[in-house]
Amino acid sequence: MFYKFPTKRRSRKPLFEKPTLEEKPHEETRGIVQGQVVDSKEELWVAHALDKIGIPYTYQYPVQGGRQRGGYMIDFVVHTVPLATMIEPIGNHWHTGELGADDKKRQADIESIMAGTCRIPLVNLWIPDLIDEDTVYKKLRNELL
Repeated sequence: MFYKFPTKRRSRKPLFEKPTLEEKPHEETRGIVQGQVVDSKEELWVAHALDKIGIPYTYQYPVQGGRQRGGYMIDFVVHTVPLATMIEPIGNHWHTGELGADDKKRQADIESIMAGTCRIPLVNLWIPDLIDEDTVYKKLRNELL
């Protein structure tokens, strides 16, 4: 074959090592908690912290029909003794000021419905509590243990 410009020919094929099955890195499934896709990284951090603490919990717990009209979803219901603990990781922008007025009514409704089965008040994790996974773990450990 004739080339217009001088080229260097490769003397042999490069050596590529095929990874063995044992060397294959373990990939953790990201973004799924109890078979459901999480809404935010903060919810994933809370789930990881609860798993690390070792307390059983239910993710996206339905109240009065859940996602149906008039129903609510609680992000986490942690099965603590004697009463369960409700946890909501929430951000400052959508949950304060005028935008947070609906959340206050929602929280009051949930607390009145769940008063016999869950600890009142509902535990809100604000932005300073959700900086990273370690901060979330420390906050939940202090709150639940």
